[in-house]
Parts: sequence; structure tokens; C-alpha cells
Amino acid sequence: MRKSLGRPVLVNGDCNVLKGQCIRSNAGLYYSSYAEFEKALNYMLTNTEAYSQMMKNGLEFVRNNYSWQYVVENVSSLIEEIGKENQ
Repeated sequence: MRKSLGRPVLVNGDCNVLKGQCIRSNAGLYYSSYAEFEKALNYMLTNTEAYSQMMKNGLEFVRNNYSWQYVVENVSSLIEEIGKENQ
């Protein structure tokens, strides 16, 4: 099983899924141009406190949203809802 690496992410802001994950987790930055990419990368490399906080935020986000218990509960709830709709 692969564990979370605890590293902030730098994602393409044109991808709504990745951008949304960044916003919800507060565990990374997104860019829409090379200039934004460069600024975001430099920010991560020079602001150790912010980088460390994003690391913590990411690990917490994964733990709270992607643990097996959480996934199983969500899938079970979805199956129950579908079952209720089809009765």
C-alpha cells in the first residue's frame, strides 16, 4: 500500500479537479502560466513555514478524506441511497 508522502503539490490550474483539491486541502498551489508556475515554485522553495504547513495540511486532508474507513463509509452510503431510490 502506498502511503502519503507529505509533500505539497504544484498543479495545473486549468485542471478543475486538481485545482479544487488544492483549494480544499490547502496543501499546494496551482498555476495557469509559466510565470505563475515559477512564482509558486519559488514561493514553496523560499517559505519554509508555508511549505511545512502545506505538508501538514496535505497529510491531514488525505487522512480525513481517503482513509479506508472513510472510503468504505462513503461507498456504503452511496449504495444505500441507490437502493432507496430503486425501491
